[in-house]
Amino acid sequence: MKKLILSITVLAGITFAACSSDDDSVKSNCVQCDFEEASEVCEGDNGNAYVNGVDTQQGFNEYVSTFCE
Repeated sequence: MKKLILSITVLAGITFAACSSDDDSVKSNCVQCDFEEASEVCEGDNGNAYVNGVDTQQGFNEYVSTFCE
């Protein structure tokens, strides 16, 4: 009985660990901006603003306050 409980516990632990997110590079901090054409502006890992996936070489907060508001 102890082996059964241990096996279930180990299996549950492995299942839980396997379900974690593998995509850590994508930030969820995105906004929609309406300039020229609708664009999605997201914050990258380096803190820069990415417009439709292209690095603007400008800080996210600075870019959003300048072009999106």
